[in-house]
Parts: sequence; structure tokens; C-alpha cells
Amino acid sequence: MSSLTTRIAVLALLTTSTLLSSAHAEPSDLGAPIPRGPIYPSDMVKKNVEAVVVVKTDIDTEGHTTGCHIVSTTNAEFNSSALDYCRKARYSPATKNGIPVVEHDKTMSIRYKLNE
Repeated sequence: MSSLTTRIAVLALLTTSTLLSSAHAEPSDLGAPIPRGPIYPSDMVKKNVEAVVVVKTDIDTEGHTTGCHIVSTTNAEFNSSALDYCRKARYSPATKNGIPVVEHDKTMSIRYKLNE
């Protein structure tokens, strides 16, 4: 299965929530470098394996993620893909009184789910 076919055959849902932050960053229209989501590991597609990886990161004043790390995972085979996705994600930075601020401890739950 080609990489493109793998991406099409897979539904990877990304949900985000903010913990302990008074400001909240939103996904940026300009910052969508990976619109199809994380890459589903091809060997996991062949084995018909699904997973959820929870990643935590900070978002700097320019909307870049920093310090991405795994909080929990249902299958470690997906961790590399989830971290790669986290590192490439871009957001509109959080603001306070109209000034960009760092948002700490942004949580992303990345669900790797095969289409039925």
C-alpha cells in the first residue's frame, strides 16, 4: 500500500484541549503543513492495529510547538508518528491583552483509526 493510499485509507482524528492555561491557541489557517494528519505506520495498517497517543506540548509566541512528549499511548509503535506530527503542527499563538504568549501544557489526543 502506497503512502498516499495509506493516508487516504486512514482516519486520524486530532483533538486538542488546554490544561492550566488562561489563554488558548487555535489551529491556524496558515499553519496547516500536515492537513491529512499524522502518518499511519504502514506495518500497523497491515496488522489492522489502531491506537490513541496523547502528546503534551507548549506553543510558543509564533505558534510553533516546543517540548513535545508522550503522556500516554495504547501502542508504542505509533509514538514516533505522533511526535513527528506534534513537532510539525502550527497554531495561531495564544494571546493575553492582544499580545502573543506562550501556552503551556497543550494536550493533543491523536487517534489512529482505520476506515471501516
